[in-house]
Amino acid sequence: MKKTTGKFKNGWSQLLSIATKAPVYMYVPITSLLTIGLYLVVYSFSNLMNFPEKEYKLVFLPDNIWLKYLIVVLLGPLLETLFLQSIPYHFLRLFGFMRKRQWLIVLIPAICFGALHFDSFRYILSATILGLFFMGTYVIRSKKGDPFLCSYLLHVFIYGTSVTLQFFI
Repeated sequence: MKKTTGKFKNGWSQLLSIATKAPVYMYVPITSLLTIGLYLVVYSFSNLMNFPEKEYKLVFLPDNIWLKYLIVVLLGPLLETLFLQSIPYHFLRLFGFMRKRQWLIVLIPAICFGALHFDSFRYILSATILGLFFMGTYVIRSKKGDPFLCSYLLHVFIYGTSVTLQFFI
């Protein structure tokens, strides 16, 4: 008699196998849509919960759309992928305890990613969810050999969508 946890684990293994083997041009758009969907759910939930919203605007971005795209969509994700995914991943993998617990390698940098986006509590919560996807992508795609590229492109796709929507909404 099989346990339901075995079916769940088998399904999860199959999903991870597909995510690991998928080409970049398929992985990034599909993961981006899933990430944006979950981000919207978390952000909407935080609206329903009436989390206090005190905005902290520490970064002053230019009004020029092309400069904003350069900074937010291309340069920001490059630095975040390097310092908030790549370096933490390789550092945490130095410890045998962490290598056996991949979920910690995903969770710790994701929480740091969220904490560094401290515009508001709502944004910290939403950014932590994004951090889970970015770091999860890094860990999953490390088996394929393109973790930096996939995580960076995922950042670019999501941030590009966000900046574009800000100009049209």
